[in-house]
Amino acid sequence: MHIEHSAVISLSPAAARQDLCDPSVLGKILPACVGISAGAVPWVASFDAEFMGLHERFDVEVYLREDEVEPALHLRFSTSTRMGRAAGEGTLDFEPVSSGTRLAMVGQVKVAGLLASLGEGLLRRAASEIITRTLQRLEESRTAIGDEPEA
Repeated sequence: MHIEHSAVISLSPAAARQDLCDPSVLGKILPACVGISAGAVPWVASFDAEFMGLHERFDVEVYLREDEVEPALHLRFSTSTRMGRAAGEGTLDFEPVSSGTRLAMVGQVKVAGLLASLGEGLLRRAASEIITRTLQRLEESRTAIGDEPEA
């Protein structure tokens, strides 16, 4: 399944990128995330979520790599839950704009099991909602502390 999402947030590209690469920040802004154990590769993000009336606690292996040439992050993830398996990869680009940063994500996700039976439309909407909420929380967290990284 192909995923694309774009949004403008009122943070500089440096601030957005810095926070998205910080597991302590990422663990606070990802919906339903209860923590990220980082240090080793991959990071392991733990989630406690309810979906369609089913409560699920699961871990997601996350590989995050900064691009050394382009202002981009490359992401790979995989998980296996009672509802099925999911794996994906994508790129998050950071484009400076007058009001902050345009973040554009493009990626591919594969799902199996009960997750796949939910249908591509529902899965796309869920992915879009998760990305939107994560970016809103990113912006709110930085706004709350009034912080910008040093150039």
